[in-house]
Amino acid sequence: MRKIIQIVCVPADEEKFALLIALCNDGTLWKLPQQEHGEWCPLKPIPQPSQPKLSDKEIEDNIIAAGLEFYSAFLASRKKRVKL
Repeated sequence: MRKIIQIVCVPADEEKFALLIALCNDGTLWKLPQQEHGEWCPLKPIPQPSQPKLSDKEIEDNIIAAGLEFYSAFLASRKKRVKL
């Protein structure tokens, strides 16, 4: 069952009604105009950047490269501390 986890009220101006916007636990956003007979309406999803899917091998290579880079930086910082 969808549940609201965060809600905000957008105040009315001269031309528009106040509006409630709710973030739900499934990641969807909904709006409720504060007028008589207002109904909850879903907002369009936020577009995501399109990225090519990486293979398991590419993911593994990226993790190894990041780990080696982190370890090298760690060793370099240790050497600097030892010299002081």
